[in-house]
Amino acid sequence: MTNANTELRQLAIQIANDLEGRNLHLHKEIEDAALKITELKLTLEASSLARQRSLDFSPTLGSDFQCPECWVRSGIKSMLIPKNSPDENDLFACKTCGGDFSVPS
Repeated sequence: MTNANTELRQLAIQIANDLEGRNLHLHKEIEDAALKITELKLTLEASSLARQRSLDFSPTLGSDFQCPECWVRSGIKSMLIPKNSPDENDLFACKTCGGDFSVPS
């Protein structure tokens, strides 16, 4: 009987050790999930800010045109530079975000 008691206690300890061995992995999963939640909240907040920025957008910076991409996404005022257009539309490029914008003439 004593041998069975000892063996069962050892098995119980082994089971606990196995379960605790997963703790590091579980903590990592929780940290990853918390990081993902933070990223999603920041994306949601950025979306809300983008809506307001779009309403506040001014197409011009002095005598130049302003990049809508930079302004709406990041609140950055960036000038658009005219480019040669392959058609009748005006073509502009942003040096900050690299975006190209075609605007009817």
